[in-house]
Amino acid sequence: MESLQFDNDDQEKACHDLLKELSEAEVEAAALTSFHYALVAAKEANSPSTEGKNTQQKTQCALRMIRRHLVAQKNNREDAMKSVHETLEFRNTNRVNDIRSVNLKAKGAEDDDPFLNPIRDAIIADAVPKPKMIVRGNDNEGRATLIKFQNSRFVLRDNPDLFIQVQIYWVERAIACSERHGQEKINLVMDYTGYSRDNKPPVSLLRRFITTLQSHYPERLHLMVGCDPTLLLRSIWSVVSWFVDPDTREKIMFVSGKEAKMQQVFKHYEPEQAMAFLLPSGTLGLVKEDELRKFIFEYRLDQNYDGH
Repeated sequence: MESLQFDNDDQEKACHDLLKELSEAEVEAAALTSFHYALVAAKEANSPSTEGKNTQQKTQCALRMIRRHLVAQKNNREDAMKSVHETLEFRNTNRVNDIRSVNLKAKGAEDDDPFLNPIRDAIIADAVPKPKMIVRGNDNEGRATLIKFQNSRFVLRDNPDLFIQVQIYWVERAIACSERHGQEKINLVMDYTGYSRDNKPPVSLLRRFITTLQSHYPERLHLMVGCDPTLLLRSIWSVVSWFVDPDTREKIMFVSGKEAKMQQVFKHYEPEQAMAFLLPSGTLGLVKEDELRKFIFEYRLDQNYDGH
């Protein structure tokens, strides 16, 4: 990624001051929120000759994490540090790095982890042969697009923890794809074609997911687009929106019909980076099972559906 740019000198000083308050282990954990750094750290661990050569990159990645929390907390240092510590604890307790790197190809004894096995199985069940989520396309600045297809029956109603864990995997995958193109934020696109009441997660679960994103993934969402929402969805949003902070609400838009999409979406996407449900002139074709299996089982975490 490009070198870290601060908004001003005060912000830069604040981030460096907060970095000094973290222990060495906490700095490492903060840096590991970057998938790219995780790859570098793994390589360093397996190659003693490279030990210590990536200190600058670790510092930069940790500073990026701190900066995101500082911005989200309106430059309040005390609140930002509290938020950073809470997120590091959340990632450790919920094994976010393990979820991010779960081996989707493993079966049974090949990956005998009672925590990861159900997560892996749920990710695969949600993806093949009919995907509920994929990462596909980049906006004009290179941000990855996490697409959620809302035309399938919601099946994790009785397992809220597993639902959140699967969402974490996909958010982490989209972030990794954005990072590959030098960006920290992602776009979330919801396709409501075929949406019905059976496809609707409980409002309490949506609220928990939104709280997780706002608390532990601040400054990660650039834009959320809801395509062709139903009246049912709009009524749900009127309830859920109360739990969304004002800054995030400004990043959310709903579009219906070709004209609205051309006016509002075209400014963010080129046709070759969008599917037709998002942009009428979009040239990305329908999802195919053979390509989907490559994306799920063969591509690295930071490669999207099309391998980019």
